[in-house]
Amino acid sequence: MSAIYTLYTLFDITHTGIIRGFVPKTPPYPDWAGQLIKNRITWDRSRNQQRNWECITQLLNLRTLARPIGYPVKTPFCDAVNYKFGSDFSHYQFTVWQLDFTVSQPELLDLEADFDYIPLVSQLNERVFFDISCLRSSGSKCNIYFQEKI
Repeated sequence: MSAIYTLYTLFDITHTGIIRGFVPKTPPYPDWAGQLIKNRITWDRSRNQQRNWECITQLLNLRTLARPIGYPVKTPFCDAVNYKFGSDFSHYQFTVWQLDFTVSQPELLDLEADFDYIPLVSQLNERVFFDISCLRSSGSKCNIYFQEKI
C-alpha cells in the first residue's frame, strides 16, 4: 500500500534543471525555476540548487520507489513556531522548502536515518546559517523532517 509524505527542509532544494556545464558566451536565459542565468555566479547557484534536488531525490529512493508529487515549494519568511525544526533555528524567520512525495512500500522507509549527516550545498537562498553544511534529521540542529499525510 502506498503512502504520501511531506518533506520540510531549510536547505535550498529548488529544481532548476541546470545539469550541463557553463557556457560563457550563451545569452542570458531562465532556469526551470525562473531564475535568470547570466554569468558564472548565477549559473553556479542554479547548478548547486539542482545538485541539492538531485541528492534529495536519490536519498528518497534508497529503500523503495519514491515519486515526487510536483516540485519543491519555497515559502519565505516562515515563523519557527509553525515547524518542527531543531531548537537552534527557533529564533529565526526562515525559508522552508516543502516537497510532497509518494512511496510504494512505506514499511521499508527509515527517513530519519537516511537523511542524517548527508552533505548538501548551502549559502544559496537559505535564510539560516548552517555550521556544518549537511542534513540533520534530529536534535537541536534538525534542518529536515517528514510528516505522513493522512
